[in-house]
Amino acid sequence: LSGDAVVDLNIKDTYFVMSYLHITILLGIFFGIMGLGYWIMQKTARKLSPVLTLGHTLLTFGGTIVIIFLSQLYSDDVLEYRLNNTLDTTIKLIILLIIFGQLLFAVNMIYSLVNKRG
Repeated sequence: LSGDAVVDLNIKDTYFVMSYLHITILLGIFFGIMGLGYWIMQKTARKLSPVLTLGHTLLTFGGTIVIIFLSQLYSDDVLEYRLNNTLDTTIKLIILLIIFGQLLFAVNMIYSLVNKRG
């Protein structure tokens, strides 16, 4: 990959272009914040819900890996328009699942702060 590779997102007849470098930096910050939250809970000896932790981890990392693989399939030269629409819809649904996983993260943090057991 070259340093000038970009991702084009078409939103309401406007293209938002993000380079892979910026996406990588945003993902690094995102995963760093999540890791910091889990580290703080461990250092303060708060008990996290194992079910919520597993759900959050699977949805976040699993969804990210699936999107990376699906984005490699996306090519206007290889796939026809109908398949591209299906792929777009699939990626959007996976992104919604990842966002739901982040809600599980927030609920897990609140649960561990409210829960008095250590």
